[in-house]
Amino acid sequence: MCWPPRTRSLAELKHWLLASDEGELKEITPGLSSDAIVCPVQLMRNDELIAIGQKIFSPLPGSEMGAGGYRGARIQPHSPTDNVSDICGWAIQTAFSARADHSGFC
Repeated sequence: MCWPPRTRSLAELKHWLLASDEGELKEITPGLSSDAIVCPVQLMRNDELIAIGQKIFSPLPGSEMGAGGYRGARIQPHSPTDNVSDICGWAIQTAFSARADHSGFC
């Protein structure tokens, strides 16, 4: 199914995204505006967001990080001062203090 964005609704884009495979999704993403990307997301239920997330992978160049089948985590520090040394210290401490059962994460 070809996607002509100018002739379809956002609800139709949502259904097309859910029905498409990774190759089809990667074909159209360069032509989508940020609004066209975020609007269907606002219409999706949690299970639909998970389904889309399981289709799209963006591996880090030169590695397999971010590829399908690899688990990952993102540490997002919150600092009231936005001081870089505070953020780096917090991130390192949190990353290395977390046990394998992830009890160090919320």
